[in-house]
Amino acid sequence: MKREVLVALSIATLAVGFGGAALAQDDKVVIGYSAPGLVGAQAQIQAGLVKGATAKGWEVLTSTSGGDAQKQLNDINDFIAQKVAAIVAVPDDSAGVCQAVKAAKEANIPFYTIDRAPQGCEIDMVVLSDNYLAGKQSGEATVEFFPDRRSLIVIGPDLTAQVGERGARRIIDPIAKVESCPGQADGWSLWVGRIDGRPVATAAAWVRGGLVGVEWISARPETRGRGVGAAVTWAATLADPTLPAMLIASDLGQPVYERMGYLRLTRFTLWFRSR
Repeated sequence: MKREVLVALSIATLAVGFGGAALAQDDKVVIGYSAPGLVGAQAQIQAGLVKGATAKGWEVLTSTSGGDAQKQLNDINDFIAQKVAAIVAVPDDSAGVCQAVKAAKEANIPFYTIDRAPQGCEIDMVVLSDNYLAGKQSGEATVEFFPDRRSLIVIGPDLTAQVGERGARRIIDPIAKVESCPGQADGWSLWVGRIDGRPVATAAAWVRGGLVGVEWISARPETRGRGVGAAVTWAATLADPTLPAMLIASDLGQPVYERMGYLRLTRFTLWFRSR
C-alpha cells in the first residue's frame, strides 16, 4: 500500500512537472518507464505507475533491463527517440544512469526516478520509501497474524532476538532458513541458507577495526527472487549491529544491496590473472 501511495504521488507530480504545454495538447501523453526487473516490489511499483497513468488517460511504455545497466540506457534512449512526455526509471546503476539523464535533458524531457536516487546528476524528482519503517511494520503485522508461529522468519539463533527487536528487516520465503556454521575462524562468521534442508545460499562476515566486512554472498540461480540472498546478506550485515557494514557488489547484486540500505561509494574494476 505504501508503494502505491508513493507512486500515486509521483503521478501527481508528473502532471505538474512536465507542465501545461504537454497536458494542454490533444495528443496523448506517453511516459517511458524503465525497471531493472519485475520481482517483488518492482512489479508493484510498475503496476502502480501504469494504473495511475491509465486513470489519467496516459499511455506508459515499459521496459525491463534484467539487471543490465547498458540495456537500461539503451531502453531510455529509445524512449527519448520516441519523444515521450516524461521518463521514469528505477536505476540499475545509480551513477551510470546520469548518461541517460543528460540525453533526456538535452531533449527537454523531464526525468524522474523511483526507489533509487541517481548519483552525480540532478533530475526533476526522486520518489523514495522508508524501507526500515516498512520492514518494521511488516514484521509486526506478521507476528500479529501468526501469534504462535514466530519461527516463520528464521535468521539463526544468534540473530533472532535482534531481528525481533527491529521488527524484521525483510519478510523472506517462509521455507528458507539461515543458520550459522560451526568451526568459524577467528573474527569471521559464516552462514548458509537452506531450502528443504538443501544449501542454496552463503554469506560471511569479518569484524575488525570498527567495521563489518560482508563477503562471499551467493545464491543458486533457481532461488533468486525469493529473498534467500537478501536473508543471508542480512545475517552477515548484522554480525555486529553496533557497527557499519560494507561490501563489494557486483552489478547483479547492487540493486539488492541498495534496497537493503547500502549506499554506493565508488565503482572500480577488478582484474584477475589465471595462473
